This record gives sequence, C-alpha cells and structure tokens, in this order.
Amino acid sequence: MSNAYRVVLTGAAGGIGQAIAMALLPDAEYLILVGRNREALENVQKKLGAGKAYIVDGDLTQQATLDRIAELASGLGGVNLLINNAGSNDFHAFETQSGDAIRNMIDINLLAPMLLTQRLLPLLKKKHVRKSLTSVPSWALSAFRVMRLTAPANRDCVDLPSPCVENCRIRRLMSVSYTHL
Repeated sequence: MSNAYRVVLTGAAGGIGQAIAMALLPDAEYLILVGRNREALENVQKKLGAGKAYIVDGDLTQQATLDRIAELASGLGGVNLLINNAGSNDFHAFETQSGDAIRNMIDINLLAPMLLTQRLLPLLKKKHVRKSLTSVPSWALSAFRVMRLTAPANRDCVDLPSPCVENCRIRRLMSVSYTHL
C-alpha cells in the first residue's frame, strides 16, 4: 500500500484548483484533474510534469463525466483523496437571478459533489493508507450543505486512520493555497 495521495480534484483548471494541485504534487502518486476546459487542464498538467497528472474534461452535472472519472480512478488503482473544488456563482443580487441560474448553481455546487462522492465512495472505501473527502468552502452555503451531506460518506469510511485529522491537514493545505493566488 502506498502512502501517497491518489487525488481526484474538481475545478482543477482555476486558480485555487491549480494551487491545490501544486501543493499536493509532492505527496501525490497521481492527480486526476477535472474541469470543463480541456486546454486549461492541459496547461495545469504541463505545470505538474509528465506522468503524475491525468485529465477528465467534462460537465460534472452529467453522469457520463462522473463515470469517466470513476473509470480512470479505478484503472489507476483507486482514489484516496477527493477534493470537490468546482463551483459556480452568479455575482449579483439573489432577487435578480433567474430560476435557471439558481438551478445551475445548485446543480454544480451541491448536486455534482454529492453525486461524484457517491460514485467514488466504493473506491474511497478500499484499503489505502490515507483517505479523505473534503469540499472547498468557496461557495458558502452550497459548500456548507455539501460538507453536511457528505459527512455520512466520511462515517462510511470508519476503517480509515483518523479521517478527521487528514481532512484538517488538507483544509490547512487548501487555505495556504489561497495565499498563493
């Protein structure tokens, strides 16, 4: 069993995602970078170096994308760290947002992380040294709800060596990442 991270990182092409990927690189066996923009993901992959970064481009609200992520992770030997970093926000008053914009935010910020977590949970529950499941609290209410709703997933991994300690380590690492932007 490797002690290295086997990472699935959503929102990997953005500034925060890139900073998280760079910070995890020394401790990672591999990173699966997920995002909508293939070209931007390829740029991140080049920065990380050959052989450690894999790309899945697609829409996290689509089952086919979730399946591709799970298939790649399974083919590489599993996943022991999922970071739900992808998010969307509509930067104007809530009262002026369209119903479609609100649905889109809920789909991306709440539903997609829940469905990806559900899809990857069998891999997260396999016997690896390190395991963690976390959401980047970039989108306030949605992230709070995701963390509350994925808490049962962490409880499903009770065989893990101190998942709370590992989550705290990842959260500290991510908060450091914000300062590098």
